[in-house]
Amino acid sequence: FDEVVLEIFSRHAPDFDGQMSQRKTSREGTFCSVTITIEATGEQQLTTIHTELMATGFIKMVI
Repeated sequence: FDEVVLEIFSRHAPDFDGQMSQRKTSREGTFCSVTITIEATGEQQLTTIHTELMATGFIKMVI
């Protein structure tokens, strides 16, 4: 899971540093969240990242 998410961000955000991502598991261990901060270059970049994340089948929500 983590590798897929990090690979998508690495491809679309050239300055992305995977070491800066944070992962949390829900209290009951059912879900996990990944927090990633990038400096976006535009709406198209964000749309592409969102589309690819949702296409993985692992992601339920992108904020």
